Amino acid sequence: MALLPEKIRNKINSSYSYVTFGIYYDTYNKTKAYYIPEQPKALTIEKFDSDMVPIVTLYYGSPIVGQSSLSIVDQLNDIQTEIDILMAKIKDASQLTAANTVFLPEGSSIKAEQINNRIGSVVTYRA
Repeated sequence: MALLPEKIRNKINSSYSYVTFGIYYDTYNKTKAYYIPEQPKALTIEKFDSDMVPIVTLYYGSPIVGQSSLSIVDQLNDIQTEIDILMAKIKDASQLTAANTVFLPEGSSIKAEQINNRIGSVVTYRA
């Protein structure tokens, strides 16, 4: 509430610590309105003398051409794909073998290459 102008704070019920508010600019009629959904009576409309709305566009990176740039979501897409692949491998591993390790005696008729559990390790040992 500290960000609101004092004349608007005076119209609001003092029991509120935080409020949601909107500032609307009308460059055609040269007005500026403060609107608080919790307190419709606190609607305040005042004169606005500029032809431009006081909003600044901040870019994460400089746009090469046009008015848009890559967002952080676009830049992290490859990393998220890698995370998804790793998570799928971990899921498969936990469903196939709980410990993700299979011990195989060296002299057995089973070859380590024949065991296919997609994920996990096969350890041979001497019996």
